Amino acid sequence: MRSALALVATGAVFGALLMRASTSSRRVQEPPRNAFVLCVTLQFKSERARDAFKSLFAGFAAWVRANEPATLSYDVLQSDKDALKVTIVERYATRGDYADVHRTSDEFLAFRAQLKSMEADYTMTGDSYLASDLGFV
Repeated sequence: MRSALALVATGAVFGALLMRASTSSRRVQEPPRNAFVLCVTLQFKSERARDAFKSLFAGFAAWVRANEPATLSYDVLQSDKDALKVTIVERYATRGDYADVHRTSDEFLAFRAQLKSMEADYTMTGDSYLASDLGFV
């Protein structure tokens, strides 16, 4: 009985340490306060157009990840209710990181031009926000 309790206690301590280590490795640094966030929804007219957009976005998102350290996240969410609806969620450390860095890069301008060439295939709505920092991402 004593060895079983010791084993359970050792397992609990090990589990707590493992959880603490995995949590601390995910949160290497504190995120900036009041991040600037864009949410842009695109409603496509066809799966072909949606898939072409996703392919275009994936290539640009890889470039953003490699070259824009102040872009905290840059992703596409696929609606689970409407196969032709996606939402782009962009998080930047500051509004300036969006306006002065991301939006002025040659790569963004090329991405935007390609997206504009597809505009007959979708409608777009969007808004910008400042993170409340009440929760976590």
